[in-house]
Amino acid sequence: MLFAEFPQYKGIWPQFRQIPDSSLISSDKLRSHATVYMAGLKKIVAVLDNNNELIEATQRIATSHCKWNICKFHIENMVPGLLEVLNLCMDGNMTPEISHSWETLYDIIGNMITLQKGVRRPVI
Repeated sequence: MLFAEFPQYKGIWPQFRQIPDSSLISSDKLRSHATVYMAGLKKIVAVLDNNNELIEATQRIATSHCKWNICKFHIENMVPGLLEVLNLCMDGNMTPEISHSWETLYDIIGNMITLQKGVRRPVI
């Protein structure tokens, strides 16, 4: 879904660059990436009630994305597809509150990426 709407995103991750678009959806590399992605989300959900662990988890995700030069707008562009998939998984019962919660989480991750990039800039 994301790569169909933003085909240039495929070039961000080296493991996807050589895979033809027609083969990407069924590739082991994408499946592996999705497993890591879902593990990150699972970790965040598991620590929602612990602010320190939540901050640590979102910082870790932000830091890992900085090396690929991911920016907040990349994260923001993921949200509609994520919400669509979540709504399907919830049998169409996505509430505005649930949607807003996921939007807020991704906004926080995007902000953390922006902060991490600011920390890494050299002082002139």
